[in-house]
Amino acid sequence: MEINYEEQNIENAQGSGKPQRFVRLRHRRALTVEEIENRIEQSTTLTRADVRGVLAELRRVIVDSLCEGRRFHLQGIGYLSLSAGLALPEERKEATVTGKDIYLRGINFLPEEKLLNTIKKQVSFHKSDCPSKSITYTAEELWPKVESYLSSHQYLTTRIMREEFVLGKNKALEWLTKWVEDGHLTKQGTHHLPIYFRKPD
Repeated sequence: MEINYEEQNIENAQGSGKPQRFVRLRHRRALTVEEIENRIEQSTTLTRADVRGVLAELRRVIVDSLCEGRRFHLQGIGYLSLSAGLALPEERKEATVTGKDIYLRGINFLPEEKLLNTIKKQVSFHKSDCPSKSITYTAEELWPKVESYLSSHQYLTTRIMREEFVLGKNKALEWLTKWVEDGHLTKQGTHHLPIYFRKPD
């Protein structure tokens, strides 16, 4: 199974004056729930309704387990666990940390070694024949992309801007600063690790 990739550069990476090379995989669209149900139905004795019920119950158990502070282990697949961050503003950096200062950063996934090895044996990579080019964004082009990202993620950082939208460090910081000044984002975190949240409408 081949996965297409593109080779790209971040100019003046980390202020070194040298470009940083990296590859970006060109993922195909995710399978729909209906497609997942069909695939499982075709290879097992379960009906689509059975599969739908199992998936719904699995989701409930995952949510309950993570909210109880547990890691969730799905045998043969891997582990899910929560990651949290600390968002203390500069004026409170020496203050006692409370639960209100902690936010959910995301959900970590750690695959089982057997799953990872199985995929390694089956996957290969092919350079895309139609690579996308890095572009210079206008505000009208970039902000909708950022809004879309924030609809499913809690915050932005300079690193996220660089990786998600292929921007240099200085340009990413320029955009974030502009959106704070324009009232689109609020800046929290620390001086060395600022975190940017969507400002409520």
